[in-house]
Amino acid sequence: MVTRETPSEGIKRVRAEMQIGTQGLGLTSKKVEALRERWNRAAAVVLAATRRDSDMSQEVLAGRLGVSRDVVANIEAGRRKIEISDLILIARALNVDPIELFGRVIRW
Repeated sequence: MVTRETPSEGIKRVRAEMQIGTQGLGLTSKKVEALRERWNRAAAVVLAATRRDSDMSQEVLAGRLGVSRDVVANIEAGRRKIEISDLILIARALNVDPIELFGRVIRW
C-alpha cells in the first residue's frame, strides 16, 4: 500500500532536506545559493503567469494576500525571495492547488 504525504508533511520533509543542504547532499554554499536563485526565478515566472491565467490583477492578488501591490510586483519581478510557505499562500489566493503550483515551479 502506497501512502501519500499530506501537503504539510511534504513541506516539513522539504524543509528538513534543505536543512541537510550542504552536508548530506555534498553541495557547496555557492551551489545552494545558485539553486535558491533558480527557485526564485522559476517561482516568479510561474506565479506571474498563473496570476494572469486566472485573470487576476496584481491589486486583487495583493488584497487577498493582505500585502501591497508592490510586494506582488516585486515577487513577480524576482526581487523578493519566495519561500515554500509563501507559495502555498499565493496558490490559495489564486484558487490553485498548492501542489500543482509547486510542480509547475519545479518543472520550469
